[in-house]
Amino acid sequence: MKKYTTIFALLIVGFLAANTLCASTIYWSGQANINTATYEELKLVPGMNYELAQNIIDYREENGPFTTLDDLRKVPGMTKKFIRAITPYVKLEGKTDICEMKV
Repeated sequence: MKKYTTIFALLIVGFLAANTLCASTIYWSGQANINTATYEELKLVPGMNYELAQNIIDYREENGPFTTLDDLRKVPGMTKKFIRAITPYVKLEGKTDICEMKV
């Protein structure tokens, strides 16, 4: 019985150590151009889910390029609060250079 208790304790310690070593912090750098970014690039925007990324692409294909960030309010699923949250990570012109870094 003592042997099993020791093995169990070692497994728990190993599990906790592995989770500590694998834990990471995510930082974002750059911005996604909402007029040219691909689906994969839009998904890098913090908080952007699959549906919203596809809705942005669908909207711009049907209506042309966005002229202001407020135009995102016309995209299904976008809220004022979410647009404010992603403003540091999106732009209207220039190259998409957003990336996700794990530290």
